[in-house]
Amino acid sequence: MCSKKKISFEPTHIFANLSPQLLRAGDEKQENETEARKVEVSGSAEFILPPDQCILTVLISNKKDKSEEAKASVARRLEYVTQTLYNHGVQKHDTEITKNLSRIGGRGWFNMEAQVDALFHNDLHKCLQLKNLFTEKLDSCVKVLPVVLQHDKQHIEATRKQTCLTALANARQKAAEICKLMGQALGRPIFITENIVREWKGVGSLDANSVTNNAEQSMLTVAEVTSPGPLEIQRKLREQSISIRVDVTATFEIRPKFERDKKRK
Repeated sequence: MCSKKKISFEPTHIFANLSPQLLRAGDEKQENETEARKVEVSGSAEFILPPDQCILTVLISNKKDKSEEAKASVARRLEYVTQTLYNHGVQKHDTEITKNLSRIGGRGWFNMEAQVDALFHNDLHKCLQLKNLFTEKLDSCVKVLPVVLQHDKQHIEATRKQTCLTALANARQKAAEICKLMGQALGRPIFITENIVREWKGVGSLDANSVTNNAEQSMLTVAEVTSPGPLEIQRKLREQSISIRVDVTATFEIRPKFERDKKRK
């Protein structure tokens, strides 16, 4: 006897991607074809995350021939700086104070230094306001450094997740519209893959040379911020913003409308 040769079709990809099906008779054939009906779509999302934290650094220094005089001089200015920060809503746990006393020169001068680092959360305006106030009110013994911008790590991670979920939601919406156009109903997801995740610094199109695997690398260093010819604050905001783009591919079942209507009854 000659064995029966099984006939199969190649997959097609128009609106729905149909897997190869074996020709079978009766209800078994209809059931298998229904299970194999599916649509594969892509989805993408992109978010821009501007810096949400800024650090204001104030350096206070003075040298005297007596250590107590040097420390007292710095202490007065330090108290004014810290109290002003607290009065404007800066929390103590967001303020770091460092002190250092050293001896300089052959005559035995004492140099007292103090550094105040204040962290502001989503309040760049207040940070710049205090920077201008300290620059205006304090003398040459006090140096106010340019504001340093940075991102909260938890906010970066939350934005990554939000971008991925938004890309998946866009893919699902596209699949639903395709099914509606064909008079079908969208079924459950079968397969989801995250194809590409890109992160780069700056606002605008992706530059291949600026792609980073770590968003924290997109922040300017202290040396860059304090170098001659400081960047304007708006330009710094644009250059230090983090752009995140995610592309996904999702495969969904396609179900005839009569199945959905039957379930409702």
